[in-house]
Amino acid sequence: MEEERLREEVAQLEREVASLRRKRDADRAGQRAATGSSSAQGDEAGQLATLSAPIKPIGVVRSPFPSRMGTPRQGMLAPATRGWIQLEGRLNPAEALDGIQQFSHVWIVFVFHQNTNASKAMLGDKGLKAKVRPPRLGGARVGLFSTRTPHRPNPIGLTIAKIERLERGVLHISGVDLVDGTPVLDIKPYLPRYDSLPHAAVPDWIDDEGATVREDAGKELHTGSIRSVHWTRESEEAVNRLLAD
Repeated sequence: MEEERLREEVAQLEREVASLRRKRDADRAGQRAATGSSSAQGDEAGQLATLSAPIKPIGVVRSPFPSRMGTPRQGMLAPATRGWIQLEGRLNPAEALDGIQQFSHVWIVFVFHQNTNASKAMLGDKGLKAKVRPPRLGGARVGLFSTRTPHRPNPIGLTIAKIERLERGVLHISGVDLVDGTPVLDIKPYLPRYDSLPHAAVPDWIDDEGATVREDAGKELHTGSIRSVHWTRESEEAVNRLLAD
């Protein structure tokens, strides 16, 4: 009887040990999964941190507009406005721009350097509003990514300009809607075959003249009040001489 009781107790202990082992293995598997997920998230965060490395401007825009107030909302609304893009010397502008004069228009990727919320955006998007009030919506709000507001997590803009001429590594353009001194991140040729979508849909609050939203200190520029502005060639040459000094 005693021997049978001991065998039963041993069997019970073996069952308990087996149960504890299964529980231990399950706990370890859970820990490994959690560690792997955390590691993957860490790797992803590291990759994003790498992608958020600073981007150096390649040059600046020179235009007749000293501040954002009074600058056309869209270059197409002021086609006679003139300016130029001055690339940094380290890029060898004459070589880097060679061939661009064969195109009629260029895309300009730039920085909203006079964006009053730019510092907030650089601090982890704190203070930036997810919704904004486009001037033509009568106070209604829409998501910032459905507008052209300059107040964005990354204060980067995109515009198009007409190429007038390429002269000694300086790209002269018209239809300018950028503030003087605007940092340029990139220049790309406009390709009608790929960049034009004539049947693309837009909301009703985008007006027929193509003037999309830009919130400049809450004031709306009426297209009828925008005057075409341009510099004479003599003025451009005078400014070039000043910049070269």
